[in-house]
Amino acid sequence: MRGASDGNGEGSAGEAAIGRGGNGDRSLRARMHTAEHLLSAVMRRRFGAPRPVAAHLDGGRKGRCDYVVSRPFVPEDAVAVEAAVRGLIAQDLSVSVRRMSRVEASAHFDLEAVPPDVKTVRLVAVHGVDETPCSGAHVDSTAAVGGFRIASFTPREGGVVRLRFRVDAAPR
Repeated sequence: MRGASDGNGEGSAGEAAIGRGGNGDRSLRARMHTAEHLLSAVMRRRFGAPRPVAAHLDGGRKGRCDYVVSRPFVPEDAVAVEAAVRGLIAQDLSVSVRRMSRVEASAHFDLEAVPPDVKTVRLVAVHGVDETPCSGAHVDSTAAVGGFRIASFTPREGGVVRLRFRVDAAPR
């Protein structure tokens, strides 16, 4: 989970989603970040995994997320998770942003990663799939993520699995 605020940077007021068209690094970051939301939603539904315990999106088309899972993650799980994320992308679901007071948000969301001085929390929602505090850039529709694949997974200590994923070229 990312901290979300009405401060500077990606979480600034009025910055909901960057749209389908954009090019360049910002568009790629938005696609990757939205893919991370979809992956997290699938992991939560299939494995009861809360938000990633660690996540990293590199400057390119790859990312990694670590999730706590209740059983060993096997190759068939990777195939099923990838297919589920691709299915959400294909549904062309809307991605939106709304804001909520910290007091109200604390009743509905884990705000551990949100700085304590933030009074208004920025929430990013993938229609019917996921809503979470987040300050990152996102595309306005899951279809704008493009292709998605799980490149690899690695079991780690403490019931954690690291998933490495990639997004393909932007859809046209």
